[in-house]
Amino acid sequence: MVKEDVLTAEAKIDADTKKAIVDVVTANLEATEKEDIHAALATVDSESPGYAQTRDTLGRLFLAYDIDYELELANVIKVSDTEAYVYTVYTAKKIDGPEYNDSRNKQVHRLTKQADGSWKIYISYTIAC
Repeated sequence: MVKEDVLTAEAKIDADTKKAIVDVVTANLEATEKEDIHAALATVDSESPGYAQTRDTLGRLFLAYDIDYELELANVIKVSDTEAYVYTVYTAKKIDGPEYNDSRNKQVHRLTKQADGSWKIYISYTIAC
């Protein structure tokens, strides 16, 4: 188990790199809230083993629910030339749809650097709350 202080400690990286990485995670959550599957998938690495599952899950989620997401924290933990790790905390609250348990979620996202220099989410790990 990774301690909270490790997840919230700021990585020593330049501001532009940090912004580019956090912007991807933020864009993913915003697109998910807007139910824009194309925009959400544009933030995910198409080489990710979970890409197809993510697409299918989002499609089902968008048909059944209207959910409000709020990002509380996005902290870049570690960055190398090819990958980055971002710790996020966000809430998900149902606006409309069948029974749903509102939640506060903690995740670590592994992002990969693309050939064009952009970053995309490769895989996300949920941390038990």
